[in-house]
Amino acid sequence: MPPFVLLSLILSTIVLAGIWVGVAYRKDRRRHIPIMVTCGIVDIALVIAIIVVRNAIPQALEARTGILRIHLAFSVPALLGWFTAFASGHQRKKGKWVRFHRWNAIVFLVARTGNWITSFFVYDLGA
Repeated sequence: MPPFVLLSLILSTIVLAGIWVGVAYRKDRRRHIPIMVTCGIVDIALVIAIIVVRNAIPQALEARTGILRIHLAFSVPALLGWFTAFASGHQRKKGKWVRFHRWNAIVFLVARTGNWITSFFVYDLGA
């Protein structure tokens, strides 16, 4: 396994664990917000690094294998989920969009966990 792949899988695991810790602290905004923002920034930076280092976009556009298609089906909503989480979290802090933030969190957790699981199967595809 190439060093970058190993590092990205380890970092992805740490981020996912951090996300679940952040969810556990969802009622304690003092802890929840910094944990989730940190995980979001690191996760988005990891996605950018994977795109650059592994040339992931052209491979994703071809998506010849079933597992890569499944991985993308989790990855795209997970990435978009960060941006909607940041926006809805900001509104949630103001007392608005409470239900939307909660539903986004549920969809995001499923997508991000699915992304993590499938990432162990696609690393050798070069994606």
